[in-house]
Amino acid sequence: MKFILFYLPSVGTLSQTRKGMAGINTQNYQNMLWQVSEQIKFADKAGFWGAAFTEHHFHIEGIEQSNNPILLGLYFGMQTTRIRLGQMANVIPFHNPLRLAEDMAMLDQMLQGRTFFGIARGYQKRWADVLGQTYGVGGTMSDKSEVDAKNRRLFLEHYEIIKKAWTTDVFSHKSEHWTIPPEGLHFGHEAVSRFGKGQSPEGIITEIGTAPKPYQKPHPPIFQPFSFSEDTFRFCAREGIAPFALATDDDTLSDLFRAYQEEAAAAGRDYALGQNIGIFRDTLVLEDAAEAHKYAAMGNGFVWPEWFAPIGFNEAGRDRQDRPGVRLQLSGRERLRVRRQPGSGQPADRKHGQETQPGILPHVAVPGSDPAPYPDAQPGAVGDRDPAQLERLTLPVFAFLGSGRAGCVSARPFCCGRPSPRWPMPCLAKLPAPFPPR
Repeated sequence: MKFILFYLPSVGTLSQTRKGMAGINTQNYQNMLWQVSEQIKFADKAGFWGAAFTEHHFHIEGIEQSNNPILLGLYFGMQTTRIRLGQMANVIPFHNPLRLAEDMAMLDQMLQGRTFFGIARGYQKRWADVLGQTYGVGGTMSDKSEVDAKNRRLFLEHYEIIKKAWTTDVFSHKSEHWTIPPEGLHFGHEAVSRFGKGQSPEGIITEIGTAPKPYQKPHPPIFQPFSFSEDTFRFCAREGIAPFALATDDDTLSDLFRAYQEEAAAAGRDYALGQNIGIFRDTLVLEDAAEAHKYAAMGNGFVWPEWFAPIGFNEAGRDRQDRPGVRLQLSGRERLRVRRQPGSGQPADRKHGQETQPGILPHVAVPGSDPAPYPDAQPGAVGDRDPAQLERLTLPVFAFLGSGRAGCVSARPFCCGRPSPRWPMPCLAKLPAPFPPR
């Protein structure tokens, strides 16, 4: 099992967030960069497989302030040596796919293969519908509407273009939204014919190519968070993509795992049950359970009901006995605790959050946000951990790795109130912030 830290970086303390507009405070942003740097550098030494960032825009509130996960990956990647940096995820319907393919290939080259690539469709309408004007597409909650259908079509188009850009020297492409290159494009540059490809004797550009290509061949591993539906799991299985499950119900997870295994086998991929699949778990572990619950209440206990539940994320806790179409009324954090995502506690409590039906252990786990699947590491690689070592790996000095909110110095995630004797890293809450928060 591999472990990834998933960050939804928050800018500002809990009190600053409640005052409003914490996201535009430069001191707060600098504190976030400093805290996350310290955590990822420690995770690099401790053997975590990866760290990832979400993509959202216009978050002046300070919650989930991660508008460019590739650039964040480069910033933290240049401070580390072994951990992989990736995105969970790039919301590809709203990107120029050629620019995104180039940017990701550059990151992969700069970090010499220490990357992974995440893809998603986009659901937060405030930013999705603004940025999506270029392509006439908006955010969707997978509701089978026309907006949802158009979003999916563009998602699949951009995914195909990105893979072509990475895996072929030169290519052409024609689909609903794209003609690459445009028909009749005359360039007439002799150097293209002499030193490159894709130009006819008449000077017409017939194919284009991107450079550089990714460092990893044929491309970085691809993940798709956070998946609710069987259709998504089956798509990922056909493409060799690792889906990340947000569901907490064992029966639901078992169905998704088996659907993935079945579809992968039909595509010629012999996966064991749970292989190449990730699961999200929000974790905060301290030696004192009461203290852990206190900090959890200041973290996701605040963020979930204020931000995620109103958007619809309570659906992650839906069980089979819940009536379809009835809005879940239990607060998100309470429900996730009941539904096998306890979030906080002492070391002895952690196993509850990792129990699932026998035989459906995921390939990748993401403490602090979402566990995700990754390709097999080389034998003995630092991030390739046996599930038996789960207890050692999930006793962090960090608290909410991406899913909580700071109750101490300045930024989410934050660490525990004291250093653990098993993780001798100084507690970030006790270190002075480089820029005192206002």
